[in-house]
Amino acid sequence: MTMLKKNQQPFLFFLFFLLFASCFTWAGEPENVDPTLTRVSSGFGHRILVYTRCSPEHCWSEVYLQQVSRSLGAAEVLCSAKLNVMTHGLTVTDIQWKAAKGQPQALIQIAGAYDATHREQWRLAPGEQCSYTFLAPETDA
Repeated sequence: MTMLKKNQQPFLFFLFFLLFASCFTWAGEPENVDPTLTRVSSGFGHRILVYTRCSPEHCWSEVYLQQVSRSLGAAEVLCSAKLNVMTHGLTVTDIQWKAAKGQPQALIQIAGAYDATHREQWRLAPGEQCSYTFLAPETDA
């Protein structure tokens, strides 16, 4: 086994530094994102934004439905509407999108902020201009 000569050590250090630095992407300044935005879920030209709001005692979700258009890779928000059915006692734990009978639906999992055993699943059917309808829960029948 051969030892490195002293004049070869700086070269190898520089080579390892370049190899290490090439593993990272330098992206510049980070975007200014609201720290209370806790969930974004997109599907079928819509997206749902979930913000966490807290009082000294409890936290709850504030939820918005947006209609988006993707042109040249960038998302353009066409409209935005707050889902007014969310109350101070509910938090969103998951959102999944699916098509049912040709119509998009968002399955929104809800948990109680005051009661850990309280669980619900809401089915939201988004419409044009950020209108929406909540549908009856699906049954296994």
